[in-house]
Amino acid sequence: MVSQLKYPLCVSATFLLLLLCMANAFVPEGKALLRWKSTLLNSASLSSWKHSNLTCSSWGGVTCDHAGHVTELYLGGYNLSGTLDALCSAAFPHLTLIYLYDNNLFGAIPTNISLLLNLTSLVLRNNNLVGAIPYQLSRLPKIATLDLGNNHLTNPDVTKLAFMSSLQLLYLGGNKLNGTFPPFILNHTFAMLKYLDLSGNAYSGSIPENLQAMLPNLETLDLSSNMFSGSMPRSFSRLVNLSGLNLGNNNFTGGIPKELGDPSNLMLMDLSRNIFTGSINEAFCQLGILRSLDLSNNRFSGVLPGCLWNLSLMYMDLSSNAFVGELPTLTNLSSALKSVHLAKNNFTGCFPFSLKTLRSLVSLDLGENKFSGIIPPWIGASFPLLRILRLRSNMFHGSIPWELSQLSHLQLLDLAENDLTGSTPVSLSNFTYIDMSKNFTYIDMIDQGYQLGDCTFICNGSHSLDDQMDIVWKGKDYTFKRSSMLMTGIDLSSNSLSGEIPAELLNLGAIRFLNLSRNNLSGAIPSNIGNLKDVESLDLSWNKLSGHIPSSISHLMFLNTVNLSSNLLSGEIPTGSQLQTLNDPSIYINNLGLCGPPLSIECTNNSSISTPVDGAKEHHQDMWLCYSVIAGVVFGFWYGLEHCLSARSGGTNTLTMVKYVKFNGSGANGTACNPFSCSILYAHYFIVAAYKHATHPSATFSEGAPFQNSLSVYYLLCAAMHGQFDQHFYNRSVKKSVANCKISREGEALLRWNDTLLNSISLSSWSRFKPTCYWDRVTCDEGARYVTHLDLSYSSLHGTLDAFSFSAFRHLAVLDLSSNNIFGAIPTNISLLLDLTILVLSYNNLVGAIPDQLSRLPKIATLELTNNHLTNPDVTKFSHLSRLQSLLLGGNKLNCTFPQFILNRSWVRLQLLDLSGEIPKEFGNLTNLHTMDLSWNMLCGGFPPSFSRIQNIWEFDVGNNLHLIGNISLEWFKNWTNVMGFHIANNKFTGRISEAFCQLAELLNLGAIQFLNLSRNNLSGAIPSNIGNLKDVESLDLSWNKLSGPIPPSISHLMFLSSLNLSNNLLSGEIPTGNQLQTFTTPPFIGTTWDCVVFL
Repeated sequence: MVSQLKYPLCVSATFLLLLLCMANAFVPEGKALLRWKSTLLNSASLSSWKHSNLTCSSWGGVTCDHAGHVTELYLGGYNLSGTLDALCSAAFPHLTLIYLYDNNLFGAIPTNISLLLNLTSLVLRNNNLVGAIPYQLSRLPKIATLDLGNNHLTNPDVTKLAFMSSLQLLYLGGNKLNGTFPPFILNHTFAMLKYLDLSGNAYSGSIPENLQAMLPNLETLDLSSNMFSGSMPRSFSRLVNLSGLNLGNNNFTGGIPKELGDPSNLMLMDLSRNIFTGSINEAFCQLGILRSLDLSNNRFSGVLPGCLWNLSLMYMDLSSNAFVGELPTLTNLSSALKSVHLAKNNFTGCFPFSLKTLRSLVSLDLGENKFSGIIPPWIGASFPLLRILRLRSNMFHGSIPWELSQLSHLQLLDLAENDLTGSTPVSLSNFTYIDMSKNFTYIDMIDQGYQLGDCTFICNGSHSLDDQMDIVWKGKDYTFKRSSMLMTGIDLSSNSLSGEIPAELLNLGAIRFLNLSRNNLSGAIPSNIGNLKDVESLDLSWNKLSGHIPSSISHLMFLNTVNLSSNLLSGEIPTGSQLQTLNDPSIYINNLGLCGPPLSIECTNNSSISTPVDGAKEHHQDMWLCYSVIAGVVFGFWYGLEHCLSARSGGTNTLTMVKYVKFNGSGANGTACNPFSCSILYAHYFIVAAYKHATHPSATFSEGAPFQNSLSVYYLLCAAMHGQFDQHFYNRSVKKSVANCKISREGEALLRWNDTLLNSISLSSWSRFKPTCYWDRVTCDEGARYVTHLDLSYSSLHGTLDAFSFSAFRHLAVLDLSSNNIFGAIPTNISLLLDLTILVLSYNNLVGAIPDQLSRLPKIATLELTNNHLTNPDVTKFSHLSRLQSLLLGGNKLNCTFPQFILNRSWVRLQLLDLSGEIPKEFGNLTNLHTMDLSWNMLCGGFPPSFSRIQNIWEFDVGNNLHLIGNISLEWFKNWTNVMGFHIANNKFTGRISEAFCQLAELLNLGAIQFLNLSRNNLSGAIPSNIGNLKDVESLDLSWNKLSGPIPPSISHLMFLSSLNLSNNLLSGEIPTGNQLQTFTTPPFIGTTWDCVVFL
């Protein structure tokens, strides 16, 4: 009997197990996550979240426990855009981790987040969250990590904050918090707290003296970039576990207490940009494991203690203080110092001999002191890793030692404003690392050991080693931080150098600035000045240069600052290309022999020596390229096929030009190949040969040279087909061909701009050794010749657009830089993007007026500038944007009345603009309008009757204007049959909602609407009985009106309803039940009057 029951029981158990697995395949939390996903504006990265996939095994970013409950959400950097309102609910009782950093989440942090009772880590940094930090966060009993950094949050209600006993890491930096040191920290002893970051806020007042009693185990304290004042507490010495202390950029005064040397674990100390005074005492010498010390931009004085050099420092910045005397002797011969900044002090004496033993030095800045004597020749051999040498504004004399050329890694040399004499050394052209540095990134700097070893605060925390340097860049003083290690240039200005400019110096093609001004240089400007192909700033003014300006200067496509004034130059000023944008006459003045634009002096026939550079040559080469391709394919393919077949049958090689491959039935190095491959080889050879002969008829080249690239292609083809690979041949021929490849002009421009960014880690694929069209986020045309699309959205880029060479992108159609941290103004030369159709700069930190040059873009169809800090453009200079279809300007600082220049557009989204006045009647002329978002302004009056002429609208939002009035009339939207979102909340609309809805019965029967918000008006009457016809509605808000009567039973037919609010009305009767209404756990009817209540 047992054996008879054995198999049926197994089958039954298997079946039950299968049912159990199917039941757990789509967990209840999955429904809640899908509901939240449906509210997001951008959720493309959550494509795996769908009913057909298993929640716990197939949904990206979701982790479950063994019971099938969602426990962790790892969604950092998923490019999500929306609110958290639908995420925080009782549907996630087992959730322990939420990582939503680096997204575009906005709105407030929901108060019901306190329902997540098992939550231990909440990371929401780098979003756009607003409002007060909810005190309900302190009701999370297990919270250990709370990271709300870099949002727009304000102070919590401290009277309601509870003690968070399990808290270990608290990140609140980069918000809008203010007041004195947070009292909720001082009211309790946070024995578990190890990391506290309050940086980048507006806190003021002094630091409490009893901080160590409240935070006894603190390891890292970051209070930088606030407005704290007073003296540094002596009690810091009792924070025995403190390893990182950052008080930079505040208003602290007084001296550094000697007790500060007591904490033996301190590895980083940043006291920069305060008002500290006094001298550095011997107590510093007790900080035996200190790796980074930044005391810059204070008022310290006195002589440096000799023991300072005996610490384990790797980074030291004492610049911009009042230190005096000579540098003390260095006794620590094994010092690991990599960066020394002593600029802007009063140090004296010769070049410090004590620095000679710092063989790990990468950056040395002694500028703007009182050092004298000669520049010692031993520098060249003592600093093998040196990249930056800045000695400007001292009293050095003598000649520039040729030994500087031994600094093989040097990429920035600044010797300006000294008393150097002699000629400019030709050996400076040996700085070959300048050419390599264009591919040098901050990642490379870390790879080469330019970090602070095992310092977890710097390497794993919010702070990294931000080396900085003051550089005269384009005639102005700039402070470069990380990007100082990416800057390349030579500044020898304001000395007494003589002789000619060495032509060899101009072969440093990757140099970004060259300043030889205010010397006694003579002779002609070398004709090869056009080799400085990456130069952006060139200053040769105030010398004795003579002769013509070489026409090759017009080849400098990135040049945006040039000064050749006050010389003895003559002849016509070259024109063309980038020079056309440099139309300031002052850059050529005080040269009596110069003529032509931009000077007002006309040239005579005798003075004209240069020819404008135009596109004729390029067109000529493009034409011959087409002819060469056709001829090469036809003749080469036919000849190669015949020749290869002949060779395989024992024939001889009759093409005397080709002597790199012997075809006796085999390819290179014996690799067998077929006639078709041979034909491709010959076709490629004839294309190259014909093109070179057509474009360079007088040029001479070895007969094998054009064939070498063909041989590389041929070898790779055969190796791929037959699985054979000869490493020697690859190294000798193929690798050499690849190494000689040059990226496009657009690629050069992108690399130059990339170098100026403070953060561009996401662009790590951008390299000189990879074709531009294969870079991430870069799209080219079908021929892979021109960049047409740049989609760099959500790339965490940090920097300006100043160095973006718009003139290099003649074929760029799409530029998307949204959701980054781009700051500064929009450059006016953006008008050079003549093929641009889509420009998206939303969600950045751009400032200044919207440039009228944007209206000079002849093909622009989509212009999105939302959520920046832009101000009104000069409308008098705005041209008619005849092709513009989408214009999004929300979230800026525009003001005044409704912008008239936008009234002929098909897509208008004007949100948070501080607009006032009435909606103009011309709005009815926007017959193709799809989206109208005028919310959060100060518009007043009613809607113009012309609204009825708009027929294609999808979304309509005029909410939160406060002063829009009038009755809801069918005349407004009788033709709006495609509308999916209708928002008029928080205004002063009146009238009986039943009458309006009766008029809208036909519209409601269509059921296309998904979001309907009529809340916070003065609407009255009953809710229409046919409200159930809104079959697709997901969000319905009729709250805060004067609606009366029962709730129609048909409301339970709304199967997709996920958000409902009928509160604060005069409704009565029994609340309908059933279907989707059963899912509402919180009554949406609070503030409503009823006779019989059934809670859902």
